[in-house]
Amino acid sequence: MDKTKKRFEKYNIAEAVIFFAGAFLRIFRLGTLPSGVYIDEPPMAYSAWCIANYGVDRYLRHMPVYFQNWYSGQSPMYTYLLALLYKLGAPMGNAAVIRLPACFFGILMLFLVYFTVKELTTNGHIRFFALFCTAFCPYFVMQSRLGLDCNLLLFWSMFSLLFLIRYCKGGKLPDLVICGVLFGLSLYTYALSYILLGIFLVLAALYLLRTKKIDVKRTLLWAVIVVVVSLPVILFAISVVFRLPEYSFLGFTVAPVSSGRLSELSGKNFIKNAILSLWAAMTHDDHYALTVDEFSTLYYISIPFVIVGACVSIVNFVKSVAKKEFCFDGLFVLFALSNAVVGGMNGEVLVYRINAVFAAYLYFLVKGVYVSVNAIKKEPVKKAAGAVLALIYAGFAFMFVGFYFSYYTRAYDGFTHSASDAIGFARENEPGMTVYVDYMGLPELLLWEEPISPYEWNESETVNGVVPKIPEDFDIGAGYIVRIADRFNREKILGSGTDIRTYEFEDYALFIIDR
Repeated sequence: MDKTKKRFEKYNIAEAVIFFAGAFLRIFRLGTLPSGVYIDEPPMAYSAWCIANYGVDRYLRHMPVYFQNWYSGQSPMYTYLLALLYKLGAPMGNAAVIRLPACFFGILMLFLVYFTVKELTTNGHIRFFALFCTAFCPYFVMQSRLGLDCNLLLFWSMFSLLFLIRYCKGGKLPDLVICGVLFGLSLYTYALSYILLGIFLVLAALYLLRTKKIDVKRTLLWAVIVVVVSLPVILFAISVVFRLPEYSFLGFTVAPVSSGRLSELSGKNFIKNAILSLWAAMTHDDHYALTVDEFSTLYYISIPFVIVGACVSIVNFVKSVAKKEFCFDGLFVLFALSNAVVGGMNGEVLVYRINAVFAAYLYFLVKGVYVSVNAIKKEPVKKAAGAVLALIYAGFAFMFVGFYFSYYTRAYDGFTHSASDAIGFARENEPGMTVYVDYMGLPELLLWEEPISPYEWNESETVNGVVPKIPEDFDIGAGYIVRIADRFNREKILGSGTDIRTYEFEDYALFIIDR
């Protein structure tokens, strides 16, 4: 057996191990870690369940192009995927079901990165390192374990970039067509993708035209495919901007829901917010569900390599524009730039709003490591440096996995927890008693646990005798369930009567006012 074949088999085995390890990290304890549910998960799940069983969302809109969530909006792709699961019999009240689409695409991303790198290089070291980072870096793991609709943008934009890379390599029309379809589908993952991908597609088209990788006819064909595939969400975006009345399109409802979110976009402090957003994506933000300051998004050691890779890519891109010679660096520089524009337009610095930037950051990270290691001239020193880096990344991965599966929930306990134990106790011991539960303005948590018809909910706003809110005035003979940590409501209830029974559970306390 020659050395090349041995090396090939060695990489195949190592990559298979990484695939299985990455998949395990995404599946293991999916329903219980993160503990509780994130605020966006139950509303999305209940709307998906309503679609699966009644053809309307919780607000009684028939097959909406864009969903209304508890305070704003919900992108359609994740919700309809979830509706399919419920149609196939998946149970409500199970957090693992809500997170299953994220987990599924998180696992697929491992394969996606593998094949994307294979298109870009034959270097086995580069492919292995890119796969390792995708499998073990905190952001890639955490976004695969949370039912957050916008997280699908990263996978679909990377999938689209794969076929754009294939087209730029071979110039084959089928690759361009598939690329257009995928970019069109990507627009169903997140509302901010309308801006992000709109900017990127224009810049990428100009760059490809400049470097003669595409002609005008194919550019127009590419644009038409994207528009046709994404037409419903384009109509939705128009309805939001111009605040048009609700209407039906091909059996789907187009309604200007979440139009108030437009106020969050502005050009004020654009440069500052763009820089802060890009920096937060390399480090962390205050969104504990997707980033942790203990490790950062890609590990702190990656920051200088991402910067080096970005700088090298920018230089190569500028040269390629000047010489009219295409280079793949240009696509990722333009993609990062498009994400920076979106970050600059947001008044609040949140990594998930530019989550697609991790496609570019992964590229820059791998390139930065490759350039840095290969800058070392002496071969033994170069190999030693590579081995040390490999050990450091393996050490960070080991520490992160231990932290996430052992301490994360205790360190970041900001998720919403169920009061089902307190509700069950009240029903068993005080049958017929009206029970009020404080779900912090999130009635969908109760609707997710005990789903009822959206028509029934809109009529009564109670679920099997339970009212998912705490009233201003308290009645004798009623039960009130509040969070143990909610000192304000606890004291308010205790001061409302002279004979009050108190029962404490894991996260909630039940108060029954007898007189």
